[in-house]
Amino acid sequence: MKRQILLREYLRTSRRLKARPSMDGMKKLHYLRFLGAHQCPSCEEDVALDTYLCLRDEEGKVRESYRCPSCGTDYSFPQEVIH
Repeated sequence: MKRQILLREYLRTSRRLKARPSMDGMKKLHYLRFLGAHQCPSCEEDVALDTYLCLRDEEGKVRESYRCPSCGTDYSFPQEVIH
């Protein structure tokens, strides 16, 4: 699986857990960390959740992006569901 998609899932899961903590969410987060999803695909530094944006645009579509504070790489994530 692409590292960007793992990064997106890690960021999404972290955001959900912040809003609604759950044991299943914690298990998923630990598994994603095991896979290395908590690291920037470019520089491999740990991600900073405060630079992750998840916004709804004028058309109602959700737009997700992340900017690595260590290397400055910008990521825009695809919207398809992955399970």
